[in-house]
Amino acid sequence: MKTLFTVPRFAKLALPVLCLAALSSPVWAQSELKVTLAIPGDAAGINGQGDEIELMTQAVIDDYNNANPTLPAITLQVIDSKTTDEKTLLQDAAGSIALLSCSSTKDCLVQANIAKTLQIPLIGPMSGDAAMRDPAANYVFPVRPSNKETLQEALHAISGMRVKNLGVLVQNNYYGKSVDAELSTIALPKGLTIAAKENIAPDSNWEAVTRKLQSAGVTAVLILSDDITTTSNLVQYWKSNRKTAKAYTPTLIHLNHLARPDYAEKINGYPAGALFITIVPSPWAGKRQVQRDYQQLAQTRGIYRANYESFEAFINASVLVRAIKDSKAAIIGAK
Repeated sequence: MKTLFTVPRFAKLALPVLCLAALSSPVWAQSELKVTLAIPGDAAGINGQGDEIELMTQAVIDDYNNANPTLPAITLQVIDSKTTDEKTLLQDAAGSIALLSCSSTKDCLVQANIAKTLQIPLIGPMSGDAAMRDPAANYVFPVRPSNKETLQEALHAISGMRVKNLGVLVQNNYYGKSVDAELSTIALPKGLTIAAKENIAPDSNWEAVTRKLQSAGVTAVLILSDDITTTSNLVQYWKSNRKTAKAYTPTLIHLNHLARPDYAEKINGYPAGALFITIVPSPWAGKRQVQRDYQQLAQTRGIYRANYESFEAFINASVLVRAIKDSKAAIIGAK
């Protein structure tokens, strides 16, 4: 299992847009700038996605506060989005200069509404791609590349693997349907055909799905899913039949939403190739400066479990910090 490639779009962060118009001179007279991070809380004793995002966001903010004693300090307010309704979140987020790193489609849609009501930016949504890029979502500032850009890169890479008959499995939820809608607008590379497409859910009839893929001559499957339960069930079915007459193990190609340690454990031992095509650069590599900065800060703070969510949270928080610095410089220059 490996990351096939990364998209270095995070270098293009549209910082002029994020100069945070709300940061006018009166704001800079404050001693603290409040930022809200509303993410699903993890169960006690479990260091999951929510904890990873919170730890790294706090690390970036602490690093800013320590390095910039003459600038207003940033205070991070963390709210459990699982137990907080929209009305309460709106009240709690009042006075914030920004919302950061919403992690689920439901949360991102709610926080986009709150950002518009409070007239503050929602920076770096990690889900809800199509809705977050709608012109009506004018207080949302995506940092990651779009699903369409990711799919274009994915199809190019798949074509380079000499795959001719591609199968596509679409999660039967908002994420799967929205990514599939983007896929339908993209011209396929020469020689590549989508030979079969099936909707999937946790309780899918995997035998029937397999039969349709096999009959279409599919040798690689692009999985448009963000649901670990569904994809784990599929992989387990194929793993369990690998030494039987029902054996079928096409190459598996995943997008970024499944590039998580808990899913990597489930897919371990799959006999064919299992690739992850990610929009976030690898958190373990060191080719780019942003990767080295992330790793150095994580090591300094004792955060040793590098992963994509943590790295994306680092990038989003870094965009916020950079925007704050640029806003202060712009205000000083205008005086």
